[in-house]
Amino acid sequence: MSSVIDEKECPECDNLHGFWEISTSGLEYFFCDKCGYSVNNENGKSKHYGGIGAYHIVFSGGGGQMGSFKTKKDVIGFEEDFKKEGFFKNGVEEKAVEVYYYFKKDGKWFIKDLILDKEYPVIIKEMFDRLERK
Repeated sequence: MSSVIDEKECPECDNLHGFWEISTSGLEYFFCDKCGYSVNNENGKSKHYGGIGAYHIVFSGGGGQMGSFKTKKDVIGFEEDFKKEGFFKNGVEEKAVEVYYYFKKDGKWFIKDLILDKEYPVIIKEMFDRLERK
């Protein structure tokens, strides 16, 4: 089985860097690493999953993990887990060096960095991404 992977704009939040993959077996997959929206399309049967945000964890060895939040309870649990331990580790005990997530507040997207305990608007990052594409 082989596949093609590319970036695709998210239909929900206009993120230019959504992850899109299509394989020779007929599976098509899309995941937005900003709003958490995802689509699984296998042999014409499509499943859409809405999200309210997405998290990113980068580990000291260079690996990472991403996922989406479906509910506010998911976001609260993610923050509580981090605060309880003060860090995240992966299966080979590498400590997380970046932990952040995207969320929407008052109609605008923000990033919350759990290690630095700061939040800031996404617009600045997106502005540079759009300029880079032109």
